[in-house]
Amino acid sequence: MARNYYLVDASGKILGRLAVEISQIISGRNKKDFSPNIDGGDFAVVINSDRIVVTGDKRNGKIYH
Repeated sequence: MARNYYLVDASGKILGRLAVEISQIISGRNKKDFSPNIDGGDFAVVINSDRIVVTGDKRNGKIYH
């Protein structure tokens, strides 16, 4: 199975929704021949991660690593 690279621009996107999008790419769930026992995921490269949007008061109340 061929692995592709996906370029994900995080500027203006909500943190949780972006995490779901990236996890589907990494696990291979976006492919038509997905099988949970095969490592068929792709690579995700995230740019502009400093411009991500965090809703509510999470930016001040939580610590992200």
